[in-house]
Amino acid sequence: AKATKGLDIFDISNTSDIKLVGRFDTAGSSYDVALSSDGKTAYLADLSNGLVIVDISTPSAPGLVGSFDTAGNARGVRISSDEQTAYIADDSNGLVVIDISTPGTPSLIGSYDSVGAARGLSISSDGQTAYLADGSNGLVIVNISTPTTPSLTGTYDTAGNSSAVSISGDGQTAYLADGTSGLVIVDISTPGTPSLIGSYNSAGNSYDLRLSNDEQTVYLTDWGSGLALVDISTPGTPSLIGSYDSDGSAYKVSISSDEQTAYLVDYTNGFALVDISTPGSPSLIS
Repeated sequence: AKATKGLDIFDISNTSDIKLVGRFDTAGSSYDVALSSDGKTAYLADLSNGLVIVDISTPSAPGLVGSFDTAGNARGVRISSDEQTAYIADDSNGLVVIDISTPGTPSLIGSYDSVGAARGLSISSDGQTAYLADGSNGLVIVNISTPTTPSLTGTYDTAGNSSAVSISGDGQTAYLADGTSGLVIVDISTPGTPSLIGSYNSAGNSYDLRLSNDEQTVYLTDWGSGLALVDISTPGTPSLIGSYDSDGSAYKVSISSDEQTAYLVDYTNGFALVDISTPGSPSLIS
C-alpha cells in the first residue's frame, strides 16, 4: 500500500529488476494492507475512504470487491484467522470491527473509541484481544471477545506517539514503534496493568516494526534514519545491531520468510529491497 496511489503490486522474482505488475487507485490514501491466506485478496486501510477490499487474483488487473467507509481515518488493518472479520485502526475513531464474510458488502460489527489516535494494531492469536498503537495515548488493550461491544482491558502511556505494535508469540510482550521515543517494549502478561520492560531511543522517528521469527530482533523503520535492526534478546536493554539509511522517509517494512531481505517502503523514494543477511551491515539490493 502506498499512501498516494492506493495499491501497487511488484514482481520481485528478479531482485535486480523489480517491476510494477499492477496498480489499483483508491479514492483515499492507502496506509496499510493485509492479504488473505491464499494471496488473492488485499484489504486496504485507505485513510478517509475506510476499508477497501481488492481482488488481486490477477495481479496485472486488480479489481474492487467492496468497501466500508469508517467514521475516522483508517490507518491500520488486520484480518481474523478465519478471514470473516476485519479490524481497523481508525485514528481518532479508535478500533472498528467489520464483518467481511460477504466481501462485496462489508458491514459494521462494533467499535471502541480510544482516547488517542489509533494508528496501528495487532490481534492476539486467539482472536480475543486487540492491541492498539494509539498515538499519544501509547498502548491500548481491548477485549474483542464480544465484537459488537469491544471494551477496554488496560493501557500503557508511552512517552512518544505510537504508530505500530507487534506481539510476542506467547502473548506476554508488546513491541511499539513510538515515534521520537523509538522502540518501546511493554510487559502485557497482566493485561489490565501493562508495564515497561525497556526501550531503545532510535536516531529518527520510529513508524513501523516487525519481529524476527526467533523474537530476538526488531526491524524498525525510522523515518529520516531509514531501517534499524535492534537486538531485543535482553529486552530490558535493547541495542542497535545495524542500520540502513534509505536517504528518504522510511515508514513501512516487511521481512522475507527466510529473513534475508527487508522490503522497505519509503515515503520519499518508494519501494526498496534491503539485504539483511548480515544484520550488522544491511545494504541496498534494489
